[in-house]
Amino acid sequence: MAMKRVLGYLKYTQDYALHYNKYHAVLEGYSDANWITGSNKVKCTSGYVFTIGGGAISWKSSKQTCIARSTMKFEFIALDKAGEEAEWLQNFLEDIPYWPKLVALVCIHCDNQAAIGRSWSMMYNGKSRHIRRRHNTVRKLLSTGIITIDYVMSKDNVSDPLTKGLSREGEERTSKGMGLRPRTSQRSVRQEEGGASRRCRRSLGSTSASDLDLDLDLDLDLDLDLANDRSMISIEGIQC
Repeated sequence: MAMKRVLGYLKYTQDYALHYNKYHAVLEGYSDANWITGSNKVKCTSGYVFTIGGGAISWKSSKQTCIARSTMKFEFIALDKAGEEAEWLQNFLEDIPYWPKLVALVCIHCDNQAAIGRSWSMMYNGKSRHIRRRHNTVRKLLSTGIITIDYVMSKDNVSDPLTKGLSREGEERTSKGMGLRPRTSQRSVRQEEGGASRRCRRSLGSTSASDLDLDLDLDLDLDLDLANDRSMISIEGIQC
């Protein structure tokens, strides 16, 4: 049954692809972990996703190597893994020639307020000795200005599907947060806009570009008259 669901999902999403935009080219991450979901399982699952320009560039889902005894601890273990990846990605971006050298600190979104509060604390006790190294790593990344940690609601955590099964609505919502969308819809929109621009240029004939200041971008109001099979573009009273 599980295999059929996986195959059905792959068939439904075979035309999906990651989309990126040129705005907000800032690296940000999402961290999450799940509690033990089965009686025969003793280890939790960690997951993280990092995005730039609205699209995912790095993601991982893995079993934790130690046994956590509380939700705060397994969320903190996942936060440590995300912090290590954030540091590596920041160094990688600084090595790109055309990327700004002053890379902004990486904001990691976490849906556990106890883990966020623990990251700033300097107190230890016997119950948290097994995460002391991870605690020191996260605190060092925070103190050196490499990362910052922000709270996000669980329904808005993009890394949620990497740790647990979600409903259809949750899966679609987090996929959009990763920039995962159908390619066909984007291609059809571009084809319609490109076709309308070419028809407009043909109908203008010999009119020079200096006489008409046409702003042919995505903000044009296109009125497609399917009955007459031609496009109407209204720009300051000019009808093409």
